[in-house]
Amino acid sequence: VTVDDPPEGCVSFSEVETADEDAVPEVSIDPDDAVAMPFSSGTTGLPKGVVLTHPKSWYRALPQQVDGENPNLYLRPGEDVMLCVLPMFHIFLSELRAAVRDEG
Repeated sequence: VTVDDPPEGCVSFSEVETADEDAVPEVSIDPDDAVAMPFSSGTTGLPKGVVLTHPKSWYRALPQQVDGENPNLYLRPGEDVMLCVLPMFHIFLSELRAAVRDEG
């Protein structure tokens, strides 16, 4: 899934966002299934893939979902910049997820 012009074989985020939910096939997901495999930069050794399971992925996002959320983590209408507290080469999925969850 891409947010700009998708290359051949990829889907744009706007296409996913406007898709009919009934057209999406139902799948069985085990909590131990991998949801993502970001790669480390190898700062403490060789670069390696890090498997994130579904619970691990969402537990990382929990601090952003509690009362008193930081409004600076979300995109607002008319804005095209969001605060990302991690360097872009780091695993920044939870920061990006916060903006997408709030505004799409």
